[in-house]
Amino acid sequence: APPKAKPSTYFVKVDVKDFYDHEDLASDAPSPAGATFSPSFGKEESEERHEEKPERIKDIVYAEVKTVLDVCSALQAHDFDYRIRQQLHAFHTSGGRARVREAMQLVRMSTQQKLRSSVKNWPAY
Repeated sequence: APPKAKPSTYFVKVDVKDFYDHEDLASDAPSPAGATFSPSFGKEESEERHEEKPERIKDIVYAEVKTVLDVCSALQAHDFDYRIRQQLHAFHTSGGRARVREAMQLVRMSTQQKLRSSVKNWPAY
């Protein structure tokens, strides 16, 4: 029987910046040469980065839900369960914040005249 071949091992040098999708984020990638200490590292730097980040879809959905909750007394936060928030997320993907706002306005208009006791399953409604 022929001798068994040893499995080949390959090493590929990969730059950390290759794992970042956006050029702005790539500039924030750690340097492979070594870390440096920055005296400004901390609160100010993290606040600057937070302002540069786009708003998360999750935050947009929660903001729109909160807007409707503030004006519609029949609705409660737990009425917007995971399935409802997932649908609102899908609306955002297809039409942006305007589409989420439109959907939430329809919810507000359809529940404006309802009493809490008149509906048994609010998430389904």
